[in-house]
This record gives sequence, structure tokens and C-alpha cells, in this order.
Amino acid sequence: MDYHPMKKICPKNIRIVSHMPEWAERCQKVQKRSDQALYAIVQGGLFPQLRHQSAAYLTSLGFSGYAIGGLSLGEPKKITFDITEEKAHDVRRQLEERRGKA
Repeated sequence: MDYHPMKKICPKNIRIVSHMPEWAERCQKVQKRSDQALYAIVQGGLFPQLRHQSAAYLTSLGFSGYAIGGLSLGEPKKITFDITEEKAHDVRRQLEERRGKA
């Protein structure tokens, strides 16, 4: 599902993120073994609002863990590191909020 993201939001970026809920739910439904972890991949390219949307939805599903996808595809390393740090904090914050509500 990863692809080289464009420099601005375009229909392809939005389409990729819009398919993410379907893929995530399908993966959870077909998981048969409880002794194997299932990780969700936060998508959204270089766009914070798309990544936030992806992280918010995926953390609501309760996966075993989360990874940050769609990076190291040619963007400057500083951008890779900044997005990784930002999304790691975003996912952690969302998980803590959900646990607090439970």
C-alpha cells in the first residue's frame, strides 16, 4: 500500500488513506492466530492531517502495535525524522486517551 507520496495533497493521497480503514478491518477479521501480533501501519505521506486521520482511526481499532509507513521514499532525512517523531507522539497520545476513556 505504500507509494511515493506527492509534494501536495492530491486525489491519490486521499484515495490511499481512504482505503486504509477497509484494509485494517480486513486484516483484523482474517487474523486467525492469537499468538501472532498484528501491527497497523499509519499512512498519509508527508501530510500531517492525513497521518493524523490515519493514526486516529487505527488506534481506535486496538491493534497489537503501530508502525509509521510511507517514509524514506526520497524525502530529506530531516523530514523523515520529524514525521516519525511527531507521529510516534501522536499515536502514543491517542492510545493514552483511549485507555483513559475505557
